[in-house]
Amino acid sequence: MKLKTLLRLLPLTLGFTEATLANSIGYIEDFALSPDRSETLRDLIPGTRDFYYYHALHAQNRGSHLDVERMLSAWTKRYGET
Repeated sequence: MKLKTLLRLLPLTLGFTEATLANSIGYIEDFALSPDRSETLRDLIPGTRDFYYYHALHAQNRGSHLDVERMLSAWTKRYGET
């Protein structure tokens, strides 16, 4: 490739890298990839929507339907039907 062509592509490459870094997924990725999700759940603030959501999801993944019901009940009591 010619140097001129490379220099034209440089801004595109830098922009792509910047956009990729800006679109980090965050907690959902930490939760999904965690070897011990119960440890990851400790990062959440009790009483927040994320707290209820991820605790209910974790209980569902473990097959603990009673815990799911408890979490959903507390969630709807605090926030209503969302």
